[in-house]
Amino acid sequence: MFRRLLREEFIIHSLLGTGAVGFVAIYSAQALVSDRIANTYKLKKTDGEPVPLRAHIKIRFDEVLSDFSLTDWQKKFYNVFVCEGLEPFHLGSTQVSRGVYIGIPQFIQAADEEEIKKCKILINDKPVDWDSPDGERLLESLVLSEKAQKFVLAKLILQGDTYRFLFESFLPSLLLSTYYVVGFFAHKFLNLLHKPFGLSIVVHSAIGGFIVLIYLFLRDGMTISYDKSFEEKIYSKGEAYIMGGIEFYEKRIQRNKALRNLVKNGERRYSVLGNEMSFFRSKGLPETFKLKVAVEALEKNYQKQYATQIPTPRKPQPIM
Repeated sequence: MFRRLLREEFIIHSLLGTGAVGFVAIYSAQALVSDRIANTYKLKKTDGEPVPLRAHIKIRFDEVLSDFSLTDWQKKFYNVFVCEGLEPFHLGSTQVSRGVYIGIPQFIQAADEEEIKKCKILINDKPVDWDSPDGERLLESLVLSEKAQKFVLAKLILQGDTYRFLFESFLPSLLLSTYYVVGFFAHKFLNLLHKPFGLSIVVHSAIGGFIVLIYLFLRDGMTISYDKSFEEKIYSKGEAYIMGGIEFYEKRIQRNKALRNLVKNGERRYSVLGNEMSFFRSKGLPETFKLKVAVEALEKNYQKQYATQIPTPRKPQPIM
């Protein structure tokens, strides 16, 4: 019976069906039902109404849109709201009719530490003890200046103006097709239909594991590539955005160091240097490296400004 299940027709139909379901699910989340998904991430007040976005954040968001020369048509596709947690939320794209949904954590729009204390921030499902040493460090790390706020907004805006969702939608289907091709030739080459069924399980498990590793590698590599291109574009806008990036990553490193001692299993999630860690994956560049890139961008900006201020020496005129 198990050998019948491994017939080529069953494998082909199963992989095609799984690939189609995966594509529809990912594409739908990004393009068709993104508004419903985003609604679940909105921070709600006690009466169930969403926490409103403050006027000064709306103004800064519009300023960043203008700084990056987005057209009035593109601006209509951005939907901004206040989200839960400490991380910004992003879903959708300006390339689809539903647009892009950007969630701004409540602490970003806070003016000072006292306002942040009033924000709904939970660590291990409990309110933060702001009077503890790590609580104080966390509190300091959450206060962002206007420059740092605009840096965060700029990155979220650029993330929403890409075709990345299409790549994420097609990638599972493409890799499943690759899995079928490799599995088909492995069946033929090893003659698995005439070998013990356990050997087929081992071979297909090994191929499947390899395909999963390729998927994670491509997905993480795409994230890193996009991240670098976004920051290069942001830093090209001048000193104000570069200073915002430096402050943001300095504060983020400080935040991660505090969370290392506050959250459960923090030693596994955050390094001593303040970088986020993950098991055998590299979901993004380390925060310390990003800070170094921002500092180097500032130095290059200073050198460029200094070079333009030095007058070009004139050639000496011959004495007649």
